[in-house]
Amino acid sequence: MSKTALVVHPNPNTQRRANQALATLGFRVVSANGVRESKMQAGSASVDVVLSGVRLPDGSGYELARTLRESHPAALVFLLSGGFDVYDAEQAAACGVDGRVSVPFTTESLRTRIEASLGPLSVDEDAGDPLSYKGPLMVDDEPTPLAASTHPAPPVSSERMASFVPRDARQPDPVAVDPAVVGPALERAILEVLPEVVEGVLRTALASNPDFRGLVEKAIQDAVAAKLKES
Repeated sequence: MSKTALVVHPNPNTQRRANQALATLGFRVVSANGVRESKMQAGSASVDVVLSGVRLPDGSGYELARTLRESHPAALVFLLSGGFDVYDAEQAAACGVDGRVSVPFTTESLRTRIEASLGPLSVDEDAGDPLSYKGPLMVDDEPTPLAASTHPAPPVSSERMASFVPRDARQPDPVAVDPAVVGPALERAILEVLPEVVEGVLRTALASNPDFRGLVEKAIQDAVAAKLKES
């Protein structure tokens, strides 16, 4: 009788890779996107292995592990972590998590991790390893070697790049600005620093430009002469 694995992850690529790897290892795979859906999928059925993301749309992998321990105490629970998904070993132990699986992973590394607890697994040799395939690309039933492509080689693992991208990146909410408040405040700030800025510019110009210095001196002399005539 085949064993059942539950894969819970909000990233479709990671979930697909985990599904393929577990299917290759002979598991019947059930997928979910969050804690609530996982409870519905698991139900009262037997679950042998759980692969969950650290962060889920409606909770966390730690919360899921704590919940599953009540209905499936014998299940192996691993958290998939990589990039910004930091694995907290202390919290994991408190919630009944058996360990972590680094993302990206291969079918072989996942097999080693699971067999350490469940013993040897029956691998579907016909399925191969979809995560480490290095054969030719098949186009119209004709093999095309990767070396013949004129395009740059793709990354070793797109998940390695994607794992460093925030899973839930959102644009910050716009901040309302009241001109009646910001305007006077900005004006005061400019007036406070303006004298120092002007003084610095004048000192630099007077010290480095003789022509400018002569113009300033003449302007001062003319202003003084005009003032004397008025008095």
